[in-house]
Amino acid sequence: MSAVAATLVLTACGGGDSTPSQASTSLPSVATTANGPEHFVRRWLADQQRMQVTGRTAPYVAANRRCEECRTLAHFVHSYYAAGGHIRGGAYRIRSIDYTPSQDGGIVTVHARQTPGTIRTSSAKPVHHFKARRVVLYLRVAPKGGGSYTVTSSTQG
Repeated sequence: MSAVAATLVLTACGGGDSTPSQASTSLPSVATTANGPEHFVRRWLADQQRMQVTGRTAPYVAANRRCEECRTLAHFVHSYYAAGGHIRGGAYRIRSIDYTPSQDGGIVTVHARQTPGTIRTSSAKPVHHFKARRVVLYLRVAPKGGGSYTVTSSTQG
């Protein structure tokens, strides 16, 4: 897989360093509780960043069984670390989060800036550098019960 394709897979689901971003959001007031979509998405992105920084994919996979793109991301992260590679940077700095509810959950739109990053797919491959850029993430979420959510799909616009 080319570095560009690897970056597309990585950015389809999220960022890369261990610092979750903090920013104001445009969610409706009903969703600003500790169990609302905003809180869930911030936690989800932090979990994803932690996975990419550490290479520990099992907790992320367990929490994202319904999201094929998320499982694909975890597969690539695992293979990079298993081959002596790594992922650094590429974190999302959230600018806004919008939630559009639907009967089966809803769509969370995240406007963010992705920080510069590097990906090394194995110890035998060169490090690939990527510039900072603006991104829009679209996460389809479904309620899990008890005010919690799960991601069922993730794309980047």
